[in-house]
Amino acid sequence: MDYEILFIENLLSSYVFQPNTPNLFARLQYYRARLKNTKSSKEEIRSRISTHESNLRGMSECIDTACDLTYYSKNDRL
Repeated sequence: MDYEILFIENLLSSYVFQPNTPNLFARLQYYRARLKNTKSSKEEIRSRISTHESNLRGMSECIDTACDLTYYSKNDRL
């Protein structure tokens, strides 16, 4: 995902677009804003996955099905 984001950032900053394209500046700004939101979401998701991985270490200590189902439920929500 990091490489794709970098590629799109470079593409949006390049001069490959036709200058006479209608609403070019507004459209590029729109995509830059979306990319910024995507980068923010990416960091949040990575953090949640990391926390979830840490919590999964406790799954091996489960001795009953209810405990396992709790971990499965958390995994599904993530």
